[in-house]
Amino acid sequence: MDPAAAPQLISDAEIEDTIPAPTTLSESQSSPPQTSPLLFPPFSHSFEAHLDCIYSLALTNSYLVTASRDKTIRVWSLATQTLAYPPLVGHTLSSICVAVYEPKDLLFSGGADGALILWQLSTGKRLVSLTPVPESSILSLACSDKYLVGGFKDNVAVVWEMSQFPPSKLGLRQVDGDIGDDNGVVEEVATLRGHTAAVNSVLIHPANTTILTGSGDRIIHIYSTETWACMRSIKGHTKGISALSLSLSATKIISASSDQSIRIWDFETGVEEACLQGHRNLVRTLCVVRNAGGEEIIISGSYDESILVWRLAAGGEEWDMKSKVTIPELLPEPGMQGETRRVFKVLCDGKRIYCASQAKVVVAWELGTR
Repeated sequence: MDPAAAPQLISDAEIEDTIPAPTTLSESQSSPPQTSPLLFPPFSHSFEAHLDCIYSLALTNSYLVTASRDKTIRVWSLATQTLAYPPLVGHTLSSICVAVYEPKDLLFSGGADGALILWQLSTGKRLVSLTPVPESSILSLACSDKYLVGGFKDNVAVVWEMSQFPPSKLGLRQVDGDIGDDNGVVEEVATLRGHTAAVNSVLIHPANTTILTGSGDRIIHIYSTETWACMRSIKGHTKGISALSLSLSATKIISASSDQSIRIWDFETGVEEACLQGHRNLVRTLCVVRNAGGEEIIISGSYDESILVWRLAAGGEEWDMKSKVTIPELLPEPGMQGETRRVFKVLCDGKRIYCASQAKVVVAWELGTR
């Protein structure tokens, strides 16, 4: 059996397998006009769909990238919702996470096999496959113009300099094996230690001054990129942390957890400023964007099958649930949802929400239409 049959995420033993009935919105949270969601792929191209659930997403101006338990990476055209080219095959176990750096036309993927694979985004060519140390499942990836960071099941995060990609001697040519001395060497800049459980989420500050990690040990660590020392640790969640994000001003840290909450922390002090409660199971994913009305909103997805949108209430002191949608509402056709409908990843470009789940397709809908 594939050891990554479910994402290797939270270390808490208390996680419930049973998904309770979803909550109901209050009367003040009226449903907006609904439009039919988009599917990647659409029904007309169902033969392009993943063969198993989708764990992760990455979004560019032209492409949607998906990583799946079926071991493949797929790159979709946003214009047509169909594959831009054939599926990318390279991982020997589940593909768990992806990250994209468009200025260099690079796509990174991490898997349960411990491999970090570098692809050319525009063509799908495999450039190189690395086996970092430690040799354990890569659970999360993040990249900026300066760094690539991976979070590992073996309790650490590994940092590389983006300037090393693609390796100088390799260029943009396809290779079959691991990188070796003849093709250039990619060296790790730092290994960030301190967690006692899997590193489920990694995040790079926009100024490249700090790297944040969230773990199944319920702690957020903030590391300096000057010294690679841990500057601050934030505690407060009662179960493992599954996802991290920053406010648009980068002054707040937002975290999601298997304790069913989303918490907001002051970046400089680590003080908890808010605890958002609305999900009834592990909160697996979140993102922060500005909507068409100029509001900063948080979008969260959970194993309770729901996607919630949160916004600051009048006065700007408390967060309210603005809307809620569930996977059964979005994918009502029999057989589309799978046996259960856990949400693994949500992304938003400010106009459209994209959702990956135990379904074999990505579903997307216009922000504010549900």
